[in-house]
Amino acid sequence: MSAVHVQRDKPSAPPIAGAPETKKGDLKSALRGMDFAQGLAALSPLAGLAGALFSGGQSAEKPGSAPPPKEDAEVVGGSARADANAKASLDEAADDAAKDKKPGGKPADRGAAFAELKRRTMDKMKNPTAGRAKKVSDTLSASYDELAKSFNAGKGKDPGSKDAYIAKKWFDAFYYLKCKDYAIDLIDAGNQGTGAPSLTALIKTTETEAKKKKGGDMKAVKGRSTTYTGMTVGELAAAEKANPTMQPGCAVHVKLHFEEPVPYQTSPDAHHWIVYDGNGLFTHSFGQGVSGDKMDGFLAAFAKKYFKTPAWSKLWKDKRFSAEPGKGVPRGDLMPRVSAVYDPKEAGGKNKGGDA
Repeated sequence: MSAVHVQRDKPSAPPIAGAPETKKGDLKSALRGMDFAQGLAALSPLAGLAGALFSGGQSAEKPGSAPPPKEDAEVVGGSARADANAKASLDEAADDAAKDKKPGGKPADRGAAFAELKRRTMDKMKNPTAGRAKKVSDTLSASYDELAKSFNAGKGKDPGSKDAYIAKKWFDAFYYLKCKDYAIDLIDAGNQGTGAPSLTALIKTTETEAKKKKGGDMKAVKGRSTTYTGMTVGELAAAEKANPTMQPGCAVHVKLHFEEPVPYQTSPDAHHWIVYDGNGLFTHSFGQGVSGDKMDGFLAAFAKKYFKTPAWSKLWKDKRFSAEPGKGVPRGDLMPRVSAVYDPKEAGGKNKGGDA
């Protein structure tokens, strides 16, 4: 659903530091507390791929074992969470939003949007001859072969049939390192038939306007809101629960350089894309129905983890991020913050679909 932006005093952008310091062991406990993190250790066939969470990041399982991704990335997860539970959490978020009488009418059926996304993604498994579908098919096929080889040698469990194995892992593997595409596709599925443009189109409009002389007029970009720029996801959630202005289906982009209008203006950066579910909850490629505070814990923990890697050395001189300028020591309050909220239904135009 579209966001109905109520005029309010825009909060002054807080310093990029602002989250509680993550103490030793907090990363593990922070992840344990999140529903969407349950799948992190469950994807044993993909464990070798255990990837980077953000641009320039390293493997979550074995730092330095994987090359930096070419775009924003995230650790794959969520396969241990049943689709039924995921759909139920989305439906619950929409129901709660409806009870809170969100502006603009009844919230979108986020469960239906997820179901449509799942259908579209699984359809791509039927004939994986090119592009990402082929890469995913090849990866899962090789992973199955390894498991079958071990089983035949008397080690490990029976992986069952290859077709069933690939079908079970397909959805999560398809969105591995693709948090932006997950948001694009979920919003597209939810907005089908509405005439709204894609999130991809809205991002491109933002980039085009920002590249104009003197930075263009960013306020002219319909569907892009900076009301919450500089806030943490938790702060956005609290503000929405206190004074609702957004409908489910908006994309929220977070990064360290939150003040920059172009999504991918500086590299490296701690990018992540999430979708608003309503009632202060969010969904992303790790799972659904995640609170703002838990999302912040997730973002802060991983940003600090990867900040220490050489791939992030360009940021070590910046006092906003580094506790010891010139060294890979993150500030205790390092936190990716809201860059902008993107609502294609507010942008106008036509939804052509198929952005993945």
